[in-house]
Amino acid sequence: MIENMLKINAERPNFQALFQGNLFDHWMEIKGSSLFPKKQDFRPQNFSKVLGQLAIVTTNQDGTFSDRLTGSTICDTLLMGQREQKLTVSSDLNINSLLHTMLDEARDAAEPMYFTGSFTPVSRPSVEYSLLTTPFCGSDENSLGYLLLAFDFTKQAHEELFAIS
Repeated sequence: MIENMLKINAERPNFQALFQGNLFDHWMEIKGSSLFPKKQDFRPQNFSKVLGQLAIVTTNQDGTFSDRLTGSTICDTLLMGQREQKLTVSSDLNINSLLHTMLDEARDAAEPMYFTGSFTPVSRPSVEYSLLTTPFCGSDENSLGYLLLAFDFTKQAHEELFAIS
């Protein structure tokens, strides 16, 4: 379920996670006056502590999406333990449907977007999330080629931590 969906112009929203705000600021910096920044200008070393919460998805010409990279935290949280499973082709129909709705919105907006809500997997309790999507150019600097996804599942992680103690 998507509770909030926000197109981000130049004004920075209140992100749930500090790293999402830092990532958005970095995106704005490398974008400069271009429509989209180049993915090679992104500096993952600036986000080394949260790489597991990042994913890169290719936006294909036919309107589909392909996984480029999916972080381990995303895989663990959304139960994608099998190596052959892809974020964009999840075997969980609920996760697949929600994720594709967000990817479609982000592709169509062609600008950063911020989502909050909860994934409701078929076989387990819901997982609250916030998601920042940032577009990057493809081979042509004026065309969308990739989306960088920055997930935060912090609230879920805190609830699981306290449930253990």
